Amino acid sequence: MPFTGFSPKTFAFLAALEKNNRREWWAEHKTEYIEYVKNPMTALSVELGHTFGTPHVFRPNRDIRFTPDKTPYKTNASFFITAFGPGGLYLEITKNRLYIGGGIYEPMPEQLITWRKLFDAPKRKIIKKFLYEVEKDDFLLIREGELKTAPRGWKKDHPEIEFLRLKHIALGRGYDIEEWMMDGKAALKILTADFEIIEKWNALLNKYVGSPKTEMMWSR
Repeated sequence: MPFTGFSPKTFAFLAALEKNNRREWWAEHKTEYIEYVKNPMTALSVELGHTFGTPHVFRPNRDIRFTPDKTPYKTNASFFITAFGPGGLYLEITKNRLYIGGGIYEPMPEQLITWRKLFDAPKRKIIKKFLYEVEKDDFLLIREGELKTAPRGWKKDHPEIEFLRLKHIALGRGYDIEEWMMDGKAALKILTADFEIIEKWNALLNKYVGSPKTEMMWSR
């Protein structure tokens, strides 16, 4: 099934789910979820997967075993594409936003150490140049959960402290809901170009950070 674009009903469903996050409401509206959310997300993941790797569409059910929030369903829809090397690619929609990201979202401790050591070496210039260039296209490092101070073994006044404090070696960009998302060809063109940028980031991480390969457990 080709990707023909999202629908305003896609985002309307997610907005309604946010207000009615109950199993009874879901049962009554599940066909809308399949038609307006699941089917286009699956089609988009397959189309992008032809170029970038194996896609995995996340289930709508939340894992509520270890959280006080017992609402049963995610109010976003997302998929992950496994990339060559330690990174990956991610796409998510919510009621009012489309977000794409990539890199190593949950690096292993040894990967973080390798990353931090880059900023005591000349290689840091390559990383910083790339990040400076993609920032022009609104791609930013993910600073969620970053350390409040320097990691153990590094000085608080290290000149590259902003990179040493990161807990995720990943970047992304967001879009407000726009007309091009409703047009399959236009959306594929824009998202393919964005994913190509993320693939370049993944290639840098593969070269300078490397494996072990970890699955990016994106849950935004």
